[in-house]
Amino acid sequence: MRSSHGAKRRGRSDSGVPESPVFLPALGGQKNAPAYFPRVYPAGEFFEVPIGGLLYYNNGRMLVKRNFGMVPAVLAAVVVAVALRFFVFDIMRVEGRSMEPALMPGDILLVNRAAYGLRNPLQEGYILRWAGPRENEILVYRDPRDGNFRIKRCVAVSSLGVYVRGDNFLESVDSRLYGSIPVEWIAGKMLICF
Repeated sequence: MRSSHGAKRRGRSDSGVPESPVFLPALGGQKNAPAYFPRVYPAGEFFEVPIGGLLYYNNGRMLVKRNFGMVPAVLAAVVVAVALRFFVFDIMRVEGRSMEPALMPGDILLVNRAAYGLRNPLQEGYILRWAGPRENEILVYRDPRDGNFRIKRCVAVSSLGVYVRGDNFLESVDSRLYGSIPVEWIAGKMLICF
């Protein structure tokens, strides 16, 4: 802009945007310290500041907007992965020969933890239950003797619990030894074997 004497007014361009270096005290700069971009930018133009912020000029007024890039997406992915791991799916490896020939030692299983309900991740049992095990499903449950996970086939369902048996009768320790398994001890059912 020009003054009445024809000289250019100091500090403002014809568009009203400051011509002098921009000061960014909100971004860690000190008063009277030049910003990263000392040239004049047209109104409404976005550009990046090296520390991850965005500057936006609107009618000569500078606003600072933060651009966090991939951080929210990575945090959301971690939260979803943890929720899936504790409530929906689990990956387990077969140890032992009690389920041969259906499952061999070293096979990897994808287990559906939400097959029968929403499990409580902090203790045994369900927060909300919507189904029960059926005969011939391969189940993952906690052994009543030592608390370790076991993989067996459901052979019968009763009001007291589930009876399980390994496909390899000679090698399997199952409900023939310790009786029925309470439904609360079932961690899920096998979906896929790799």
